[in-house]
Parts: sequence; structure tokens; C-alpha cells
Amino acid sequence: MARAAVAALALSFSAGHVLAQSAGGGTAATAVAQRFDLSAQRLDLAIAALASQSGARIVVSTELTQSRQSQAVQGNLTVRQALERLSAGSGLVVRELGDGGYTLVQAPAQGTVTLGTVTVAATAERSASTEGSNAYTPRYTNAAKGEQSLREIPQSITVVTQQRMQDQALRTLDEVMAQTTGVTQTTNWNGSYNFYSRGLAVDNIRYDGGATSSNSGGFASLSDMALYDNVGILRGADGLFGAGEAGGVLLLNHKRPLAERQVNLAVSAGSWNNYRAEIDATGPLAFEGRLRGRAVAVHQDQDYFYDYGKDKRNVFYGALETDLTPDTVALVGASYQKDKRRGIFEGLGRNADGSALNLPRSVNTGTPWNMQDVELAKVFAKLEHRFDADWKGTATLQRLHAKTYYDYANLRGPIDANGEGPYWAGYYQRATPKQTSFDANLTGSFKAWGQRHDVVVGADVTSTRDANDAGYVEFDYADSNVYSGLYPSREVFVNESQLYPGQTYTTQRKTGLYGSLRIRPIDRWSVIVGGRYVIKDRYRQYDGTGELGANRDEKNVWVPYAGLVFDLTRSTSLYASASEIYQSQADQLSGPLPGSSLDPITGRNYELGVKSALWDGKLNGSFALYRVEKRGAAVSDPAYPESSLPSGSSCCYFRDGYQLSQGFETELSGEVLPGLQLSAGYTYNANQNKRENDEQFNTVTPRHLFKLWANQTFSGQLHGLQLGAGVTMQSRHYQSGAVTVDGVRSNYDFTQGGYAVWGARAEYAFDRRWSLALNVNNLFDKTYFHTVSSTSYGNFYGAPRSVLLTLRAKL
Repeated sequence: MARAAVAALALSFSAGHVLAQSAGGGTAATAVAQRFDLSAQRLDLAIAALASQSGARIVVSTELTQSRQSQAVQGNLTVRQALERLSAGSGLVVRELGDGGYTLVQAPAQGTVTLGTVTVAATAERSASTEGSNAYTPRYTNAAKGEQSLREIPQSITVVTQQRMQDQALRTLDEVMAQTTGVTQTTNWNGSYNFYSRGLAVDNIRYDGGATSSNSGGFASLSDMALYDNVGILRGADGLFGAGEAGGVLLLNHKRPLAERQVNLAVSAGSWNNYRAEIDATGPLAFEGRLRGRAVAVHQDQDYFYDYGKDKRNVFYGALETDLTPDTVALVGASYQKDKRRGIFEGLGRNADGSALNLPRSVNTGTPWNMQDVELAKVFAKLEHRFDADWKGTATLQRLHAKTYYDYANLRGPIDANGEGPYWAGYYQRATPKQTSFDANLTGSFKAWGQRHDVVVGADVTSTRDANDAGYVEFDYADSNVYSGLYPSREVFVNESQLYPGQTYTTQRKTGLYGSLRIRPIDRWSVIVGGRYVIKDRYRQYDGTGELGANRDEKNVWVPYAGLVFDLTRSTSLYASASEIYQSQADQLSGPLPGSSLDPITGRNYELGVKSALWDGKLNGSFALYRVEKRGAAVSDPAYPESSLPSGSSCCYFRDGYQLSQGFETELSGEVLPGLQLSAGYTYNANQNKRENDEQFNTVTPRHLFKLWANQTFSGQLHGLQLGAGVTMQSRHYQSGAVTVDGVRSNYDFTQGGYAVWGARAEYAFDRRWSLALNVNNLFDKTYFHTVSSTSYGNFYGAPRSVLLTLRAKL
């Protein structure tokens, strides 16, 4: 029975000795009031839930808790108050331990009782989950395999928690990234988004701490957030775990089944006919709670602020989790998302000199029949086994499959004084990217020389296949311009000229080993050394006839990593790190034709900073100086004409690029005052192309970027009321270049000046089950270009002011 109780609590122990370690909670931390919402249930499960939410250490005897029932607990309470209410009527009373934790003993009326063998330590096991914490910062992250506090990792990390996503109504990955410190984004012609950090692309994603996956086609940016507990970004190169690109890696963690029954409903309505319904149900299914399940379903139907724009979305997600043994947990899950979008377009063109057309934000230079269908399917499995209190093994398997289908035409610029563009461009695409990844790792610690040291070793493999069938055509349509609202029919698009077909098939398989050792030679010092051994990185690209284009094999490559952490105090650390950049550019060819793939981009990422975790991790702060040196990027070779091969490769280039990005970041997230959750971040970035007179190589990244969001939960007479507000402020960003139309070459230069976009919210909880929230985005209806591009197309306005009303129910 003791073992069963431990399994239900998801804790590790051995008879007579507590092995689960305290999360660091102390009297000061546990004396702070927190929001608790615990249902009546078995007392041992309730204690585990309380420990998980609060981070407190609660030690009890299984003999006292096995057969007792808890009371329901709701409200803003200290840990002791919550534990007293939880155990009310059980015949047990709360006692404080010397280390700031708590225990339960028999009430004095039953005589003096000596606590017997302690067999359960209800300290929350380290978890990257943020659900139920009501916080804007996590206690732990799985960014470096295993679970570590943000302060333990010598690189910059931002995590957007479940609570913040709910408060700001962040429903897609691009909306989350728009609120994430240090991240800028641009809109693509296909409605997806590109993300940048420190002026460099963020192209990789890691799901649930597994193997690194690529954001093929940018479609992950459309992912619905109803599936995920939290979203983070590790900034800088992460070559140790296979993301050697210098921008960073996205960290997405799925919602997991819970031990408590919970059903959440949400319905919302907002500007531009934006309607959404969502249900999220979880809880125990069988075997005394050892089998748990979760199901999520979403339906959304919305228009966009620009003409013709519509989207109909359906999302389904299911997961099962089971305790195979008291020390082994298995998780399987699957998700499916389908979007049917209409009225997509490439963005506005510009006047020939690069100046804006000053059109209303509602103008769409595409056609009503422009369409995009996207399906995103995913299956995954995870197996975790704890060998003892110090060692844990994890294996993760994942399969991603996307289907995309486009048909569209768009009026391109530059636009003349009469509003006419030189041509219409038509495009179709059918693409089916697939990706399979597997990761297995062992994490643990050992004691030597009077100190405890940590180890991570593992292996991963990622296989990607992408079949792409596309066609493109340019044609004239004399009856339309940007002011007339006229557009060609789809028949004109098909019949005006033959589409130029382009079938490509791309495969890539990456296999590697990784390991790191965190040595604590003396008190307060941690030295981290490690690296990744690339066994093989195989890339192939074929055209529709099966002819091989770009191809390259990278073997036996070592990508080192090093870090240093010094604990100034129990809550503050100084750190430094250096990581290698290793980024394939096999699809870029050197001349002459047919060309050969370029060697990878290399370089280093340096970071120096300070991190603090205050009030038992409820408030995290950081400051970082960074420098990124990126060498060997493809540069157009003037000795050969630019060309695109049927296989999809581009020629001709040589490795001469030297990009330098440097600056600093500072961030504060969590509970700054009782009831006040805050996330604030400022980034300064200066990026230069050292081979081109130190010109800025990423002009869409502003030099100054500040993001703030704060939410106050009131108590007392205002109990149930929440008010929130925030702003995104940035300095100018620009685009310049040259375009040739009808044989005439003209230069353009456009700058979007600095701007600030504000948002606000209000929420009222009628009781513990029902609440109503109002969110307002772009509060002051600022007009600005979210994405700037050339005179031809690609210029997108930011969304005007919008409102969203959401009714939530907890059943």
C-alpha cells in the first residue's frame, strides 16, 4: 500500500528514508499567500497537489493518510492555512518542521504520538509544467534535459506560462512569440511567421524536452496553444542538443493528464466575427488513478481585419498517461489541427521609391478565391523511469505530418501613380512535410569530493521528408489596380499562361550523441562541460524527375559547449557560457552549375550574465550580455548568374559571410507583489555584416525592444476582480534594396518608425467556477507596419484595435 500511495503521489522513496529532495521552499516562501483551488479527494493525493502548486515540503506518514479524505480548498491562503483546511476533520493537525516544511500528526486529544517511519515525502517532483501555478514564471524548465531552475542554466531563457497565455488570450504560437522577450517576427506570404532572436532566425523546436525538430515551412507558427502547457525559448546557439543555429530553439510542452478530475470550458466572441469554443477535460480513468487521460477540442470561426480574410479551425488532442510501476510512467498522445483559410495574400506592394501606398488597413491586394488549407497531425510517446532518487531515464518518440494546399494570385508592385502594378503573380503549392524524431537520455547526479555533480548523456535521431509540388505564373490583368478593387477570376489565373511547375523532394537525417557534466569543485561554483558528436547529417534534394540536386553528408563533427556558474547568494548567480554554431546550408550551391553544397555555417555564441530567483522561484530576474559570431554564410557569387534549379536548390554562392550580433537583455517575470504577476523584458541588439561595411544584416530587428505585461488579482472587497495591461515598444525597423521592372532598376528605402502598441484586460470571477474576461488589443488603435518588405509585396499592417470577450467555466 505504501508503494501504491507513492505512485499516486508521483514521488520516489525507499522505506525508512526520504529520497525526494526539497524544492527549496522555506518559511518565508510558504508564508506568502497563494491562490489554491483543490477539490475534495483522497488526503494523500490532495497533499501531493498542494505540494506541487506551492513548492512546499510536506512530510507525512502513509499510515496517517491512506484512508482519509480531504476537504475542498479555494482562495488565497498560505501553505499552512491551505494544509489546515485540507486536513480539517481528519483527526490530524499541522506541525512545522525545522527546515520550513510541514508535517501532519494525530491531534493531541488522541495522545502523544511519535511519528513512525516516514515513507512519503510530498515534495513536488521537479516538473516543467506550469498549469495550476497561477504564475507568470516557471519553477523549472526542461530546456537542458531533465528539469532545472532557470538560474541553473547559463543561457537566457523565457517561458510563457499557461496562466499568461490564458490571461492575454494567446491562441497561436505567433501570438505567444509576439509577447516573448527578445523575439521579433515577420509575416510570410503563406500566413505563417518567421521568428528572430538577436537578429538571427529561430528555426528549431523541441517538444517535451525531446529531440530537436525543424519548423519546416513555418507551419508550426500556426499551432493552436490549446494543446500546450507552456512555451519557451532558449536564446543563443544550442548545439549540445542539435539546434546549432544561433537564434535559439523554441520549447513547447504538451498538457499532460492530471490526477485530479478537471473540466474547463471556454467560449469567446470578438472583433471581425471571431468566435471560438474550447473544452479541456482531464482526470483519472482507471486502476485507482494510475491511468489518467486528457482530451482537448477547439472550434474557431473568424474573419480577419482585411478584405476576404477568413479562417475556420478545428483542433483535437488526446493523451493517456499511466504508472506502469511506482517508478515508471508512460505517456502517449496525438493531435490534429485543420485550418481552412480564405483571402490569404502576399502583403502590400509600395510606391516605386519605397514609400507606403497609404491604403486602408482593410485592403487586400489578393482575390476572394485565394485559399490555403493546412493540416497538422502529430503523435508522440514518452517513457520515464526513475532508477532511484538520483538517476532518471527518458525516451521520447514523435511523428509530425503536415499537409498544405495553396491557390492564390496577388497584385505586385512597385505601384505607379495610377495605382497600377506591373503584373499579377499566381502561385499554387501542394506540400507534405513529415518528420520523425527520437531521443533517449539519462540524467542524474553523484557525490564526489564532498560535492554533488550532475550528468546528462543521450542520443537522438531526426528524419525529415518533404514532397513539394508547386507552380508559379506572372500575367497582366488590365482591368484592375490597388484602388479599383477588381481582380482576375481563377479561370484567368489558370488560362492566362501555363504555370511554371516545380516538383521537389527533400530528405534529411541527423543522428547524434550528446553529453554534459556539471562539476561543483567547491561550494558555490559549477563548471559545465559537454558537447555533441554529430554521427551523420545526410541531406538530399531531388527534382520531379528524380534527378539529384543538392546533396551533402556531414560526419564525425564535434560541437563543444562550456559554462560556468557562481552562486553569489542562495538566490543569485553569475554565469558565463560559450557554445558552438553549426548550421547546415546544404541547399545553397557553389558554382559553376550544377554546383555543390556549401559547407555549414560555423561560429560561436558567448553569453555573460546574472540571474536571480527570489521568493522560492516565484520571481525570476536576469541580465545578459551576448555576442554571436557567425561565419561562412552563403554570399551571392557575382561570377555566376543567380539561378534556381529544378530540385529547389539555389546557385551560385560562396562561403564568405561574417555576421556579428551583440547586445544585452534584461528580464523580470513572476509575482512582484502579492497578487501582481508581471513579465517585463528589454533587448538591445546591434547586428552587422562585417563583409559589407558593417551594414545591418537583419533590418527587421529593431535596436531597442521592450515588452511588458502585468496582471493584478485583487482580494478583500474586490475579490474576484483582475485587471491587466501591457505594451510592446520598439525602435525603427526598415527595408532597402533595388528592384528592376521592365528593364528599369530603381532603389527603394522604407522605414517604419518606432511605435508602441498597448493592450488591456479585465476579468471578474463570479464564483470559483464561472468567470468573464474582456481583452482589448491595440488599445489606442495604432497604425503601423508589422512587417516591411520590398516594393513588390510582403508589407503587412499590424492588426487594428480589437476586443475579445471570454466566458470560462470550471466543472
